[in-house]
Amino acid sequence: MCIGGIGGKALPRVHRTARQRIEPTPFDLEKAAAKFSPTMIHRTATPSPRGSILHPLSSILALILSLPALAQTNIDLMLRPFQERVPLEVNGFAAALNEGNTDTGDDYQLSLIDITARYRLAPAQKFDPRLGASATYLHFDTDDDRIPTSLLDVSFAVGFGVYEDKVAGWQGALTLGAGYAGASGGPAGDDDFFSDGNAWYGKASFILGKKLNKTDGLLFVIDYDGNRSFKPDVPLPGLVYQKLIFGNPDPSVTGGPFQPQLLLSVGVPYASIHWEPIDRLSIDATYLIPDDLSLRIDYDLLPARKTLGVYASFDSRRNSFHSEQLRHGNDRLFFFQRRAEVGFRWTPTERVNLLAALGYAFGQELTEGFDTSDDDKVADIGDRPYVRVGLQVGF
Repeated sequence: MCIGGIGGKALPRVHRTARQRIEPTPFDLEKAAAKFSPTMIHRTATPSPRGSILHPLSSILALILSLPALAQTNIDLMLRPFQERVPLEVNGFAAALNEGNTDTGDDYQLSLIDITARYRLAPAQKFDPRLGASATYLHFDTDDDRIPTSLLDVSFAVGFGVYEDKVAGWQGALTLGAGYAGASGGPAGDDDFFSDGNAWYGKASFILGKKLNKTDGLLFVIDYDGNRSFKPDVPLPGLVYQKLIFGNPDPSVTGGPFQPQLLLSVGVPYASIHWEPIDRLSIDATYLIPDDLSLRIDYDLLPARKTLGVYASFDSRRNSFHSEQLRHGNDRLFFFQRRAEVGFRWTPTERVNLLAALGYAFGQELTEGFDTSDDDKVADIGDRPYVRVGLQVGF
């Protein structure tokens, strides 16, 4: 489902996998948003049908999807497209950092796993209900007693369309969820997963979008996330305006020579730019206040099938976890990491996507506090190279 589509249709996604089609979506908020998402291994495109509860507006929410922390249990649950006849999708990424040192000189080795899954309960139903799940796991192998052995954040959510005004062009959707973010093996060695009552949290979001004309869209968001690193106790509003500067506003018109495209989204707290200057090359940048930045350059190696490509990217991640070893029950541990990587993406079959990358992680640290506006340093974690692999499977 997709609150999205300049000109009443979704914008074409950056990379289109051969023979891959998007499932018709009765409540269609999701459409072209996927093209901006670095968490998707390979990106596909097909215009969504009209005549359902929500016709596509614009891909104005696409910039939000570029933020990994949103996973599949927030507003992105109602935004990402499904392939035709593929109601279940599972994504998994794993990264391993080469052995390094913390700021005390202790050795460390870090492994990270990110898993998301989503399921369309009833694709033919008017409001297109969906289930989403997300898990992030970090494991530290270190003698530094300031650093927990393991950190886990797992959450679940349900999403559905709630509103449409066909005459005025408004569409709305709602997601509701809950999760747990805790530590194991803390500084005293006695932290255990699911033993900290403060680590449970709720989350909810409401999205309202309007198509202004063929090239412009407007989006309002109210988002609550009890494990957000910034102001977790406050529902945060957002306002974003999107404009297609140049390019084809109607993806149903295909064939002919390549048309460059430039799409801008500006607002608070989100901003993004998507640029296709030449055929097979795309450049994306997104920013979330206060300090989440993502940049990506992507190039298709096979002009005909577009199933193999290379990319270079820069992004950052910030994850939040409760620990019983902290001084205050409402305090959390924050893991921050910047990374730059280059890699390949490959789609061997219609329902399988693969990714392999080499990168360098830097600016890594653990801090503690209620939120990142007033946190204190726990440990600096040394810069190290890493390898990362990813798999996306549809059923």
